[in-house]
Amino acid sequence: MTSGVSRQCGPRSRVLLEHLTAAAVATIPGADYAGLTVHDHDGLSSRAPSHPDITQLDQLQVTLGEGPCVEAVAPGTAARVVVDDFRDERRWPRFATAAAERGVRSLLSHRTAPHDGTRAALNLYSVTPRGFDEESREIAGVFASHAAVALYGATDIANLERALATRDLIGQAKGVLMQTYQLDADQAFSLLTRYSQHTNSKLHDVARRITESAVHPRR
Repeated sequence: MTSGVSRQCGPRSRVLLEHLTAAAVATIPGADYAGLTVHDHDGLSSRAPSHPDITQLDQLQVTLGEGPCVEAVAPGTAARVVVDDFRDERRWPRFATAAAERGVRSLLSHRTAPHDGTRAALNLYSVTPRGFDEESREIAGVFASHAAVALYGATDIANLERALATRDLIGQAKGVLMQTYQLDADQAFSLLTRYSQHTNSKLHDVARRITESAVHPRR
């Protein structure tokens, strides 16, 4: 499991998700910590945890292959997973022991709506046994809906950030080729694409190699 926000997310994405988990802790009765568990094409990851212990607990669930957050994002399971007291929890005994040892007594995990194969859940942790009553559960459902919008919006932002970074890198590589071989912009881009096809490499990777060789020329 990836610590914090998955490596695909840029700084704006991170801020967006961190604001949401902070607001969940401030608003939902009983919530002392919050975070998101996401299952996408890169596997499971922990997003925007409000406390470092949450990241550790999420990582432990993946290592053990058990836990409420893992179950919450699994297909065919209930949309809401509740743990009243980890000291009495029998469904995930190894994880329950670890959570109780870290002072976490109860948990509420609410799945968000899926999007393009991505499944996620908003996870709320309490240091109090039976920390989440019916009011907490209803409000958590509302926050889970907002989490879906924030999460998938963050994914769109991250995709845009990657696209902009790729564009800038290709522009730098074109500049290197134009200066080295006295080409115009169209000729430089054509050379880039031909080399990409010839070597069966992504255009982004070809551009990076060219710019790196210009910055650090071989001796």
